[in-house]
Amino acid sequence: MKCLKIILSILCITSTSLWAAEVPVEVVGSGVVRIATGEWPPYISKKLKHYGVVSHVIKEAFAEENIKVVYTFFPWKRALKQVMNGNWDASPSWVPTPERLHDFHFSDVVHTSSKVFFYLKDKSFEWRSINDLQNYTIGATLGYTYGETFDKSAENGQIIVVPLRSDLLNFKMLLKGRIELFPVEKEVGFSILGEYFSVEDRKRFTFHPKPVLETSHHLIFTKNAKKSLFLLEKFNQGLAKLKASGEFKRMFEASLRGEYKAE
Repeated sequence: MKCLKIILSILCITSTSLWAAEVPVEVVGSGVVRIATGEWPPYISKKLKHYGVVSHVIKEAFAEENIKVVYTFFPWKRALKQVMNGNWDASPSWVPTPERLHDFHFSDVVHTSSKVFFYLKDKSFEWRSINDLQNYTIGATLGYTYGETFDKSAENGQIIVVPLRSDLLNFKMLLKGRIELFPVEKEVGFSILGEYFSVEDRKRFTFHPKPVLETSHHLIFTKNAKKSLFLLEKFNQGLAKLKASGEFKRMFEASLRGEYKAE
């Protein structure tokens, strides 16, 4: 019987330790929102001050309502699943799609962006409609949407799209000639090129000004948790205060000036 108690105690300690490693102690209790996120520089990254401008905006919006934010970084698909299952409370910075709208509550707009095609300067490229893309091999990042028309055209084989696991890998494949086009937010594209590619390689890239997709980005909350609507309301209230005060605009202007880069 004594041995059984010892074994149970060990199992209890082990279980508690594993849980504590996954969910920090400081997130337990009221007045805290746990956010599952991924790397998306220059908007969100462990390497940036305040984890990037979007992370900073979210933190300050909740702070306006006396709610603390704790971030945990995951691969994006896992972050989405963590929130859907209710293990974490929210996740930035998602684009509305019919499937996501079915499963999640979407906040007011956190920011907007435009995806454009990056390609190599030594290649000629012009496009006006999806039909102009049929003779190109296009890279895409798993789990991302590029708009209903693009996504459906890829699904039915009207255009050739190669899904890869990250934006960085797409740029590497673009440089090697394995793909010919890659749609990504212009600021995100230049951030990746600036961090991971040499000056000479960066000079080989350009982009087409016509947007592939112009969209809004939102903080999402699962529909499977009772507190989601409360947190959604608090966030929207705090975000509105930031926008009204001008602080929201100042944050994004600071990001464009590079002020979120780690020293």
